[in-house]
Amino acid sequence: MAQFGTLGLDLSSQPPIDIVSKKAAAGVLGVHPSRVTQLIARGMPTEPNGRVSITKAKAWVAANLDPNRTKMLGGQGTAASRSTASTVRFELDTVRVARATLELERSRGNLVDRKAVEAAVFARARAERDAHMTWVVRVAPMVAARLGVDAVALMALLESEMRQHLAQLADRSLSDLAA
Repeated sequence: MAQFGTLGLDLSSQPPIDIVSKKAAAGVLGVHPSRVTQLIARGMPTEPNGRVSITKAKAWVAANLDPNRTKMLGGQGTAASRSTASTVRFELDTVRVARATLELERSRGNLVDRKAVEAAVFARARAERDAHMTWVVRVAPMVAARLGVDAVALMALLESEMRQHLAQLADRSLSDLAA
């Protein structure tokens, strides 16, 4: 009977530290416990009691798994690449959700086409400008007759002032006009 120091512990019945459970082997190998079960089914050696020898398991993995595809033991498919793949999947899902949300808002009528709005605003501004300019042409003769002044001179003066006024409006930002 092998004894440990003065404690009198019998270690002969204890398994070597290299022999561990499937769950512990999964932790050492850096995989999920179900992956250890898959590897055993593919031929990874186990002890008669179903436990796994870490030394034998690592040797079997090195000999039987493609290091470019393995997701354990420091191969290229490490936890970092798994997290990168999950990050990419998360970002893709986020984009899909954003697109679906936009499409839903568009179908509800809460979103409009930017080009259509710009065209409508431009057409409205042009129509208002033209209405102001024709107002000068329509009103100038009546005002000139009431005041007894030259209609052509008054029209030229009013048209010049109206153009200046419209130019000042065009220079103002939309936020200034809204305030």
